[in-house]
Formats: sequence, C-alpha cells, structure tokens
Amino acid sequence: MLCRHYHNRKHMKNLLQKLFDIREGEATRTLLMFFYIFAVIFCLVMLKSVRESLFLASLAVNELPIVFILVALTAAVVTTVYSRFSRKVSLNILMRSTVILIIISLIIFWLLLTFNISVQGRWFLYGFYTWVAIYGVIATSQFWILTNYVFNARQAKRLLGVVGAGAISGGIFGGYLANLAKIYGTENLLLICIGLMVVCLIILQAVWKMREHGESSDARQRKRQSQSGETSSNPFKLLKSSRHLLYLAGIVCVSVIVANLVDYQYKAMVKELITDKDERTAFFGFWLSNLSIVSLVIQLFVTGRLMRSFGVGPSLFLLPIGILFGAISILVYPELWAAIFVKVADGSLKQSVNKSGIELLALPIPSSIKPQVKSFIDVFVDSFATGIGGVLLIVMTTVFNIGIGTISYLVFGFIAIWIILIINIRREYVQAFRTAIEKRTIDLEDQVVTPQDASVFESCLKVLDGNNERQILYILNLLENVESDRFIPYLERLMGHNSADIRRQALKMATRNRSANLSEQVESLVADKNQDVQIEAIYYLLQKAKNSEQRRTILQGYLDHDDYRVRAAALLCTARISAEIPELRKVFNLRERIESILKSIRELPQEGPQRRFTRVNLAKTIGEARLPELYPYLHILLNDPDALVRQQAATSAGQTRAMEFVPVLISLLNDKKARMFAREALANFGEPVLEALDAYLHDLREPRQLRLNIPRVIDKIGTQKSVDTLIRNLKQDDLLIRFQVLKALNRLRKNYPMLNFEEQTIERQILDESRNYMEILTVLYAQQKAVENGKPVTSEQPRGTKVQDARKLLIKALEEKLDKNLERIFRLLGLKYTARDMFNAYLGIVSRKQDVRANAVEFLDNILDTNLKRLIIPIIESGSVETLVEIGKGEFDIDVPNEKECIKRLLKNHDDWLKACTLFLIAELKADTFLNAIGSMVNSREPIIKETAEYALRSMEMTD
Repeated sequence: MLCRHYHNRKHMKNLLQKLFDIREGEATRTLLMFFYIFAVIFCLVMLKSVRESLFLASLAVNELPIVFILVALTAAVVTTVYSRFSRKVSLNILMRSTVILIIISLIIFWLLLTFNISVQGRWFLYGFYTWVAIYGVIATSQFWILTNYVFNARQAKRLLGVVGAGAISGGIFGGYLANLAKIYGTENLLLICIGLMVVCLIILQAVWKMREHGESSDARQRKRQSQSGETSSNPFKLLKSSRHLLYLAGIVCVSVIVANLVDYQYKAMVKELITDKDERTAFFGFWLSNLSIVSLVIQLFVTGRLMRSFGVGPSLFLLPIGILFGAISILVYPELWAAIFVKVADGSLKQSVNKSGIELLALPIPSSIKPQVKSFIDVFVDSFATGIGGVLLIVMTTVFNIGIGTISYLVFGFIAIWIILIINIRREYVQAFRTAIEKRTIDLEDQVVTPQDASVFESCLKVLDGNNERQILYILNLLENVESDRFIPYLERLMGHNSADIRRQALKMATRNRSANLSEQVESLVADKNQDVQIEAIYYLLQKAKNSEQRRTILQGYLDHDDYRVRAAALLCTARISAEIPELRKVFNLRERIESILKSIRELPQEGPQRRFTRVNLAKTIGEARLPELYPYLHILLNDPDALVRQQAATSAGQTRAMEFVPVLISLLNDKKARMFAREALANFGEPVLEALDAYLHDLREPRQLRLNIPRVIDKIGTQKSVDTLIRNLKQDDLLIRFQVLKALNRLRKNYPMLNFEEQTIERQILDESRNYMEILTVLYAQQKAVENGKPVTSEQPRGTKVQDARKLLIKALEEKLDKNLERIFRLLGLKYTARDMFNAYLGIVSRKQDVRANAVEFLDNILDTNLKRLIIPIIESGSVETLVEIGKGEFDIDVPNEKECIKRLLKNHDDWLKACTLFLIAELKADTFLNAIGSMVNSREPIIKETAEYALRSMEMTD
C-alpha cells in the first residue's frame, strides 16, 4: 500500500513536470498561489455581478456616469494612501490586514442587504459600487507583488503561466456561479465571497510560512527590484520627453474612455430589457464568464500567431475595430444581442490581444523608470480617463438628453483618435526597441512578455547576426524562453563564438528547441576550455538522446574520458540532472565516484593544477547533487588549506541549505579569503540561520572580525525577522559592530522598504545616541579647556609638552568619535524618515558651505518630530561647544567631568582608538591610579590596546 502511494506521488510529480514544468518542491507553492488568485478573481467577478444588479435595480442608468467619476477619484486617493502606507508596514501584515478588512466589509454589506438596512439609499449603492472597484485594484496588485516573494526569476518564467490560469478559471466559475442568485438571492452570493476570502487568509498564512523557511539570492534580488528604486523623475516630464511613452499613455486613456462609453450602453440596455434583480445578477455573471472563456481562447490560439505574423502594430487594431462594429450594431439595432456583442468584443479582446500588445509596447521602457511609468499609466491615466468618460456621459445624457444608440457617434470619434495613436506608436515602438537593445535597458527579469512581435523579432535576429558581443549576449538572455526554428542557424554559428558566455547561452537555447538536432557540432564543445560550456554541451547531448540506454552510454563515456576536465564536467552534469532523470542517479553512484576521486587525488602532484581543479570540482558536484550522504566530504573541503577550494566549498554548502554547515560557514567569516563566499552561502539559508547568527553576534568570545561580518549576512536575507534581529543588536557595546548593524539596517530599508522598522525602538536609540554624543562632548570640552590653559584640569598633575601632545591626540580622537556618532544618528533617522532625505541632509550638515548647511538645518527643522528636533537641531546648528554642554546638562543632566572622571569614562568606552589615546594620556600623566585598569588591558586581543597598555606600564615603572 505504501509502495503504491509512493509510486502514485512519483507519477503525479512526473506528470506535473511534464505538463506544466513544475519541479520538485514547487508543486505546493504553485497550487496555493493558483487557488489564491482563483479565489480573488472569483469573488471579483461575482461581486461585479451583484454590484451591477443592485445598482440598476434601485437607481436610474443615467447615474452610472456619476459613479464612474466617483470610482476614478476614490481609486486615485486610495492607491496613493495605500502606496504610502505600504512603505511603513511589512507585506505580510499588510496583506493579512487587507484580507481581514475585506472579510469584515463583506459581512457588513451582507448584513445591510439581508436586513434591508438603507440598501435602497443612493450613497450605499455608490459606496458598494466603488468598494468593489477598489477591491479589484488592491487585491490583484497585492497578489502579483506576493509572486515576487514566492518565486525566483527562473521559477517565475515557468510557473506564472500556470498560476495565471487560476485568474482565468476564477473569472469563469465566479460568473457562472452567479446564477445561484436565482435560487438563493443576490445578497447571499456575498456569503460565498466571504468563505473564499477566509480561504485566502489561510492560504496567505501557509504561503508566508513556506517562504520564511528560506529563499534564494535570486529571489532576494527580485524583491529588491520590485520594492526598491524610488525615482524622483516627474512622470509628466518622462511622458513629455518620449513620444513613445506619450502615445502609449494616449492609447490607454482613449481605450478606457471608450470602454466606459460602451459599458454604459451595455448596462443601460440590460436595465431596460431585464427587470428582475436576481435574473439580472445571473445575466451579468453568465456573460462575464463567457467573456473570460472567449478571452482565453483568443489568448491561447490567436494572440501568439497574430503577434508573430503581423507584429504589435496591426494586432492593436483588433480591439478598436471590434468595438466599432459593436457600436454600429447598437446604433442600427438597439437590441440586447448588440449590447452583448460590443461588451464581449471589448472585454475579450482587451484581456487577450490588446493586453499582450500593450505589454509589448512597454517592453522597451528602461527598467530604471518602468515601474514608475507603468504605475502612473495604470493608476493616474486610467483614473483620469474613467473620470473623463463619466463627465462626457453626464453631458451627453443629462444636458443633451441623447439616447443609448446615439452615444455610438461619440465612440466613433474616439476610435478614430485611437487608430491614429496606434499608427504613430508603431514607428516609435520599433525605434525605442532598437535603442533599448543598443543601451541594454530592457529588464531581463521581466516575466510578463517575450519579444514575439514580428518587427522586433527581425531586429533581434539582426543583432544575433552582428559582431557586438554585449548586444548578442543581451538578446540571447532576453529571448531565453522563446522557441523558434528561425534561431537555429544563428545558434549554430554562435556555438563557435569567441565568448564562452555566448557559446553557453546558445547551447541553452538550442537545448530547448525540440525539432533541430545539432549533436554533431555540440560534441566538439564537450572539450571546450570553459567548464560551463562543457556541462551545457553534455546536457544537450543527454536531452537529445533517443532513450535512457543511450543517455547512460553517453554519460559513461564522458565520465571515463581521458581528459580530467571532461570527466569533471560529466560528474557535475550527473549531479545536476540526477534529480531530473532518477535512473541515472541509480546507475552512476555519486558517493562511490567521489570516494574514488578523493583517493586518486593523493597520487597527483602536490603543486599540479589538476589536484586543485579536482577538489574544487568535487565541491561544486556536492553542491549540485545536494545528497546528505555526500556532506561529510564537503566538511573536509571546507577545511582545505587551499583558499579557492574553501571558497567553492562555502558556495556549495550554501546551495545545500543543510544546517550542519552553518557553524563552519560562520567560522569562515573570520577567513579573509573565504568570508565573501561564506556571507553569500549563509544568506542562502534564509531565516532559519538568523538565530545562530544572532547568538554569534552576541558572543564576545568570538573573533571581532567574524562578528563584524554577521550584519552583512543578515541584511542579505531581507525579511522582517532580519530587521528584528538587527534592531535587537543596536545596543552592542562595540561601536564598530553597532555601526555595521546600522549600515545593515539602512541597506534593508533601501532594498526592502515594505519591511517594518520599529519606530519607537529607533527613536529611543536616537535619544541614546544623542546622550552619548553629549557625554563625549563634555569630555572633549574638558580636554580643550585643559589645552587652552596649558595645564591639567587639576593642579596637582604634571605639566609638560608630552602631556599636551597626548591631550591633542585625544581631542582629535574625540572629534572623530563625535563625527561617527553624528553619522550613526543620521543613519537611525534614515530608518524613521525617508532614507534619501536623511542622507542628503547629512551631506548638507557635514558640508563646509554655510548656505548648504543652513538649508539642511532648515529642512530638518521642518521634518523632525518635536522631541527629536529639541536635541538634534542644537547639535547640528550650534557652533559653540559651551552652548551644547549647557544643553547636555539641561536635557540629560550631564556635568563637565574632571580629569579622573574623564579617564574613567574613556576607559569604559569600546572604541579601540579612543581607548588607546586615553592610555597614551595616562602614560604621559603618570596617573598610577589607573594601574589596575591598564594591567587588565595588557592581555587585550586588539593589538593597538595591548601595545599602548604595555607602553603605559613601562612609563609607570620608569617613574617608580
């Protein structure tokens, strides 16, 4: 029974991989995301059906334009507020709060509808209509943001199509099940939506827990790209400077206006011809589902062929032409079928051919401004156009009192503008794409589209036929997932290119092509000088093999090859594909092979290149295989005397994510030659490693250099737990470690703005740093006065130029410490306020230009909270140390210390240089009061402290 269950699971995994390319460990996440978007869109379609029916049942159709305007205004306000709020709250909390708020809202709406409380009121219906529109915007946008957290770049390329099918399925089922309104009533459909949103909440929790168990560096990179990069460019200036962007915004604007006009015609005719509320709900749901099905059919069987055959320009004509015929039908035959025709033409073509065309038009937009431009068009332009559509309808129906059919004349006029814009953007688009290729500004991580447009395709082939190495590699990466026989001659030629990267990428693309077989040419690349090319060549030959027996023969031949580099590539390839082709794992026992290779290494020359190469390759192989039985050999390689072997072993340990490697990887943070690789490897473990890192960071027995590198690991993980861990370490006594913690928090704030930084804790730390600043300042003031007077603070202590020199050195160290303290204060401010603003303010404060400094002070005076302003403004504004000393006494009750108290404070300090300067002053003062303190520092692990303490002791002995 267990055996049958195992084989069924194995068969299911193989089926998922074959049909949808869902690989091991991805099925659960993919299904959860599929059902999440299914539920969201299901609810959206069902709620739209309820919304339209309720609105038309109680209000006149000429009130629709008013609600169009209300939706536009509300959407603009809500998205702006939501965007600002989202920067202060973690995505997990934000999404859960949003779903809970949606559930509560739906329960309230259901209660009001069920008990008929003010449901006939105009403002209730306006509010419900607007709420559904906002739900559609927020819920779907949150889902697509979540995909950036759940899938890395390569997973997204394979799986977003499968996940996206959940949205289409939800649209189909949500509409058809709206027919239940005939049985249970329109208002009770909200109960289905409430149930599904509860399911969404459960799915969200499960997805988030799975994500917390670790994420790859690739996923972290995608998150940084999706969250960071606030640009200060004005979107209006961007549109004005680019005709391509201007035409794109124009097309979106006109299409939204036309959609509102035909939507009004459609709903007006439905209200006129279907009078029963529940019948109308079922009708809206039925045709929304039909629209989704037609859209799906067009997307699957028409869109790709159109794009490849005619390009993006001609394909964009389909939507306006389809609406044109529908508008003519309503004008000539104002019947229900004509209204259905125009609605289906608008909805189905907009979500298939036109959507793909618009995404392709956005492809050449530089990645640095793309998020801002798309957001501006999707939110501002869309809302503006919706409002314009509403205003036009009010004028046409209320002022001029024209009929439903006559609105078609207005539609004709906008369609004419639409077609002119398409004609103009066609030329601009091709030119923009050529420029993007030359400047390599297209984001290669864009998962939405591939350049299937016919004209663009020709431009790509032209680049592949050229000699520009960078552009060729750029296009190969851009078209990585595009399969076309037209590529084959170009790929065949590029396999002989001088660049190893181009040869490797050409092989990868050729492997994905199922029709062509280039095995004869590829065989020669197995002996390539570049190992990555060798691996891709062997992988290609294995994929093109006719059966498993031929695969085994090919691989066996290369594993026993005379050239040790070919054998190494074959071993790596075996490890890489063992998960994909299980029979190869059984035939080629990796453990036995690795043991055999380790034994053979002893016979190789000690200084020969083969010895090092083989050990490095073994480390790579274990990382690729991820088999626990091989991990003992990786432990050996992690302690190898050769730095290159340790580096690769660290990388491989990170690939395995086996917790047994964490202690040794942390120890490598103290290894100058391997620490960079250890940092990346540890970050690859994700959240599970944070507890261990936190413990090492707090352990004073660990080497300082090791502890200094830990914050640089934590900031690479980029989760809320990372922030919390670092914030707990803001109290580190070692100021250098505290500074590294702060820098790590600043990087997290920059790269992951959606994470939550505890403002109250940050504010308390700012106050602590301000107090610390004042304490140092009073010591500085005491030493400056001593230098000015030419004598110590107390008269019984000796004079002498050596003492004064020691004081001056200490004063310099104190001033440097104040500068570092000020930087820490501003880094903390960057966690509470906008980081860019605080950075610019800091540059202004440290500037030598008086006007720049004054502007920075004025800016901070207007932006800081009152309790912070009271302390920070005097620090940065006052040029008088005496004034600051008085403020320190008033705010923190800090008095100017005498010499003995000065030295006591400084010896407790954790700044090594400052402590060394203090010891030097003690030595010159011959202050034997601190003999015990000096004696304890002679055994310090820090050389500068140890040497200065020994010097101070010798000075005391000479005095004796």
